[in-house]
Amino acid sequence: NPTMPTQQQMKQPLAPVLNIFSYSDYRHFLADYYKTKKAQSAKFSYRYFAMKAGFSSASYLKLVIDGKRNLTECSQEKFVNAIGLNEKECEYVNALVVLSQCLTEREKMKFFKKCELLKEMNSWENDKPTNVKMTPAAQQWLATGKKIAEAMSSGKPEQYLNHQDILKGIIEQGFKKIH
Repeated sequence: NPTMPTQQQMKQPLAPVLNIFSYSDYRHFLADYYKTKKAQSAKFSYRYFAMKAGFSSASYLKLVIDGKRNLTECSQEKFVNAIGLNEKECEYVNALVVLSQCLTEREKMKFFKKCELLKEMNSWENDKPTNVKMTPAAQQWLATGKKIAEAMSSGKPEQYLNHQDILKGIIEQGFKKIH
């Protein structure tokens, strides 16, 4: 029987060991997360995770993984905090949770697109060379591109149209500077 974690261990976040952006189902991520953490330490258990996340039910994680419980906004926040996900990862988890609970095909498509967009945006930031300094124009272009992508995923295309001229101008300025 594994010993219970110390108070000091309880204060430490359960650092993420998997890339959430490689998952299209948050339950699969949680199942793999549990298996990975359990393989790393015999002390890791459903009860340990429940204590770390602040749940009174030791089996809540298992019930969620098995599809017998859904994550609510409150429980979702507890999960991502216990795992130690950053803001972008939390936003992706939220989109996956909402996607899994959508009732209509239109809602599902909207949140599927949002998930795909968040994955793509994450890859843009992770693929950016660390030794290259971006020019102010490139920084503005990237920021505007992100705003456009967010507007497109929000289901409010009029917001996208507001940024079209800005993006076109930035691209034209970039070409003028290159040639």
